[in-house]
Amino acid sequence: MNELDKWAEDLTKEVYNQWNNKYSFWKPGFKTFYSPITKNPTLMILSLNPGGTESHFEQESKTEFDNNNFSLPKRNEYLTTDYRMAKKMRLLFRDHLNLLEQSIALPILFFRSKNYQ
Repeated sequence: MNELDKWAEDLTKEVYNQWNNKYSFWKPGFKTFYSPITKNPTLMILSLNPGGTESHFEQESKTEFDNNNFSLPKRNEYLTTDYRMAKKMRLLFRDHLNLLEQSIALPILFFRSKNYQ
């Protein structure tokens, strides 16, 4: 594991520990990274905060975190999931999916808000 990956996994673990110790009442959970990370990316995609619901956190992340697995996604999740934003990102980058593949994607605020639809 390289130094940057270790930093990102340590950050994810720190957020998990804070959530688990102080904020576990917040059932929608959190998300730190939507993609692998690289030094000096061509494109960094910042979202406000993660979408999804409590079930997203339970199904996608919490079990892994509880098992001390804080690894980053292997590929950019905008390319590997069918969530609404992922579909919109693929449409936006339809002629440049390689750029989307190589981008780094993360939220500014790690904690999910309640769905406002």
